[in-house]
Amino acid sequence: MSIDLSSVGMKKGQQYETIITTMDSEGKKNGAPIGVICKDKYKVMCRIFKGSKTLDNIILNNEFIVNITLNPILFTLATIGNIPEDFFIDSNIENRDKNNNKEYRDKYRDKKKYL
Repeated sequence: MSIDLSSVGMKKGQQYETIITTMDSEGKKNGAPIGVICKDKYKVMCRIFKGSKTLDNIILNNEFIVNITLNPILFTLATIGNIPEDFFIDSNIENRDKNNNKEYRDKYRDKKKYL
């Protein structure tokens, strides 16, 4: 899936503090704070450490989701590995094609109480 990153306010060359979400082979979801750099309107670059759950999951599934948040509490929870389970709604990864559907997003907006 591609999205024009400028449509969410990202500018080429700037770094953004984000939470990257992934899923392991058993369906367990993981969130990690990762800085990403906007390389162009369809590409980001991030540095993820070898041996991390995040990198293992990305290699396993060949995908990840970049979540942009301005919520310092949620970012701190990601830093200490304590994101509440209800942060990971089903649409986050399994139903990723629905994320671009405005009606679907509006229906689940209340579940994203930490964003």
